[in-house]
Amino acid sequence: MSKSTISEIKANVEDINQMVLAGKSLEAFEKYYGENVTMVQASGETFQGKAACLVMEENWAKNVTEFRGAKCLNYTVAESQAPYVDVTVVAVWYLDFSTKDYTFTGTQMSVTNWKDGKVYYEMFFSPVEHVMLEEAPKN
Repeated sequence: MSKSTISEIKANVEDINQMVLAGKSLEAFEKYYGENVTMVQASGETFQGKAACLVMEENWAKNVTEFRGAKCLNYTVAESQAPYVDVTVVAVWYLDFSTKDYTFTGTQMSVTNWKDGKVYYEMFFSPVEHVMLEEAPKN
């Protein structure tokens, strides 16, 4: 494949953001994430390969008990000088949801590296006050 351009990746990021807001995050994952993708959660937990990452995403989606909102606050796209990365995207989202285990209300930042039009590495960061998440009440 040819090297991804900033304008192509900006269009991809806009599409991903719209898909996420429309409740189609799993479809966005299938469309834009590469077979050898690595995802690193804010906790440090790492998932390698599209199949393993998809299972993680599906499990998270199944555990959401209430989704109150999400909004991409800002993102930036930059061309990389590294030979193994075409473009890097840094995005900041506001998220408000509860799962069976915890509630999250706050911001989360992601750094994604793109190669040949696909995400091959994504790492999430959450501010310290949001890493120690409030546990949801147990029934």
